[in-house]
Amino acid sequence: MLKSKNAGFTIVELLIVIVVIGILAAIMIVSFNGVQNRAKDTAQITLVSQWESILKLYVAEHGSLPVTVSDRVYLGTSYPASGVFSLNSCHFYEQNGYNEQRSAVEPDVINKFREVATIPSQSPDSSGFVATDGTDSMKFLTRGVALTMNQASTPHSNYKLEYGVTGNKCPSGDEGDETATPESLEPGDSVKGNLCVRRLFF
Repeated sequence: MLKSKNAGFTIVELLIVIVVIGILAAIMIVSFNGVQNRAKDTAQITLVSQWESILKLYVAEHGSLPVTVSDRVYLGTSYPASGVFSLNSCHFYEQNGYNEQRSAVEPDVINKFREVATIPSQSPDSSGFVATDGTDSMKFLTRGVALTMNQASTPHSNYKLEYGVTGNKCPSGDEGDETATPESLEPGDSVKGNLCVRRLFF
């Protein structure tokens, strides 16, 4: 009478299976993060295009954009505290232990835009860039969309929309901020994300 031999996995076989599962999981996580970042950037770019249309519509009806208190106004009613950002802060900069937060949310200006269009929902997510060289690091993050202008001229000129993306390239037609591009960094530096600028022509 033959005895049946119990088949089983050896430790080496189990280790190989675990390693393969780990590799597949890592690939899936990287792919998922890439999809998330692309979706986030697409939503941000859509928001920029919506605001561009609203601003052009306002100028068509009123002749010019409203006068603002600050030369950089974030287009939204309010921004909740989130992550590194305090309440209504939309700009975060940090380098060598120094950090600053800035915001310019002007409800009166937003209410003027409500006269011509429905205000889109603002993005609570933050984008921007992080640059590191191993010994020194710089972090700049922004959220939402900022309307910037040259306050020295009357009426204001050089209107731009500024926004952050997680990728290193801005959409076609938009410019990357010079401090955010890899070309502006020292050799060996790395950069993630970018601050993008869309110039407005009325």
